[in-house]
Amino acid sequence: MSPKEQDLLSASGLSPEKTATRAWTIKEAAAKALHLPLVQAFREVEIIRIVEQEGMMKYQERIYPARHAEGAGHVITLITFDDL
Repeated sequence: MSPKEQDLLSASGLSPEKTATRAWTIKEAAAKALHLPLVQAFREVEIIRIVEQEGMMKYQERIYPARHAEGAGHVITLITFDDL
């Protein structure tokens, strides 16, 4: 993760585990939605906000919401790209 993204980890207001999990699932969901290898998504997708239920990410200068749901110890993240 970039230094800017790493700063978000401590500024989220969530526990380190919850924040890191949401950061990972944003990158993973973006990789799947964009058909990118995960390592490429980690380089090209920028997380710009992490909160408990909805984060924000940027890809190719466009910003997209990343919605989180948590239950039974699992986090699911949904990202939709209406313009792709």
